[in-house]
Amino acid sequence: MSAFSNTRSTIDPSKILEDSLKKVCFRVLTNLQKRILLYIIENEKREVTLSRQAKEIARKMKIPEPTVKWNLRVLRDLNLIECGSINNKGIPIRLTYAGLIIANSIKEEIK
Repeated sequence: MSAFSNTRSTIDPSKILEDSLKKVCFRVLTNLQKRILLYIIENEKREVTLSRQAKEIARKMKIPEPTVKWNLRVLRDLNLIECGSINNKGIPIRLTYAGLIIANSIKEEIK
């Protein structure tokens, strides 16, 4: 029997995972990636594709579109957003559950 067995039974595993996800993302994500997540959560109801969203973000944030697309792909690879790909075009960009947790945490941090 482990010395931690009593402690583990009182801690909600989903809360631990959520807290760990937040900590990892706050250390790993760049400021631009965090800003992109916030932009997506604020504009998610419009249902636009990755390409269109990239153009809008590039124009609004005054950064090159390829930079935005690269960062969107990183966020997709981290499973923080869902969107189309070369083989599956036309799917609107949206946050995954994990992305929603992170975006809401970023919003809270800003307040």
